[in-house]
Amino acid sequence: MKFFLKILYCYSLLVVSCAQKKILSEDVKKLIPYKGREVLIFQSDKGRLDTLFLKGLKRYYRFTGAQNVFSDSIEHIFISYKTIGTKSDIQKPTIGTILDIFKSPQGITRIGFGLKLDSLMFYGLRYYDLNVLDSMTLMNIVVANKNYNDVLVIYPDQDNEKYSDEPDYIKCLFWSKSKGLIRFDSDEQIWELKRS
Repeated sequence: MKFFLKILYCYSLLVVSCAQKKILSEDVKKLIPYKGREVLIFQSDKGRLDTLFLKGLKRYYRFTGAQNVFSDSIEHIFISYKTIGTKSDIQKPTIGTILDIFKSPQGITRIGFGLKLDSLMFYGLRYYDLNVLDSMTLMNIVVANKNYNDVLVIYPDQDNEKYSDEPDYIKCLFWSKSKGLIRFDSDEQIWELKRS
């Protein structure tokens, strides 16, 4: 019996030592502009309001290989939100993910941006490799009388451009590296962050 336990113990050590954890670096974690419980209030140029209630920073590890004891685990950090829309008398919360960061099985850091409101949608999460984001030109824009000089413009990927004729289509997100989502544009309205 002791011999069997020793073999089981050695096998367990072997399994644990063969798998790798692909963990996000502290520099990457600094790219997360939210603590996770903020309330973001947006107002359109037509006077409409919409509010995002961030639900906290969530972290989990997923395995790269299904049912493979030697597969690597990948760190995933995301921020989800809910919003109470004003589209109808029956207000159902809309739930979505505003930011998703993870390491790919190849060790490449990927960052996804998304937004879905009661009456508007940024179709699909738009993912970028970190090196592509770092090479993008930063914009300088003014939103609600505040100057932001670290803004990325995020467009839907080509697969989702087919929805551009939809009335709820969000054309682009304006993402400040230090403050997060500060503006988004649809065909009919420009929405700006009024308070966070």
